[in-house]
Amino acid sequence: MTIKEDPRAIRTQEMLKEALLTLLQEGNSLHQISIHKLTQRAKLNRTTFYLHYQNINELKEHLTHDILQGLTDKIENLTSIFDRNR
Repeated sequence: MTIKEDPRAIRTQEMLKEALLTLLQEGNSLHQISIHKLTQRAKLNRTTFYLHYQNINELKEHLTHDILQGLTDKIENLTSIFDRNR
């Protein structure tokens, strides 16, 4: 099992993504968010952050990918429902 498949790693990555999203929603710009601020919000330590990401931009890219994948999945589901109802 690789670190990406480990349920603890997945949970940790989700906690970091949620913390980043929350900080952004509170009006912080990306350059205002430090690793310290992010890990405090996620209730994790800096070492844990660096086990999963090189920097905040990499975390942002993963978060963006997850959001876009979720939207894509929803659109595909709606499209398939629409196509079946034709």
